[in-house]
Amino acid sequence: MNREAICLQLADKINHLKNNDKIISERLAGIRLLYGVEPGPRTPVMYQPGIIFLFSGHKIGYINKRKFSL
Repeated sequence: MNREAICLQLADKINHLKNNDKIISERLAGIRLLYGVEPGPRTPVMYQPGIIFLFSGHKIGYINKRKFSL
């Protein structure tokens, strides 16, 4: 299976989870699914420690004058 097919298959699975939020809260304790459909303004945010998987787009973080792009 090529990379593009794997990414499409994974995106379908994530969209299913996104559209059925109860699946995550009932079956996957401690797992949170965060998603957005449009960019948001730069704002202070504190996340709990964890692992982040980006399935499309990108994430930009700032600490003082340092910029981190994922």
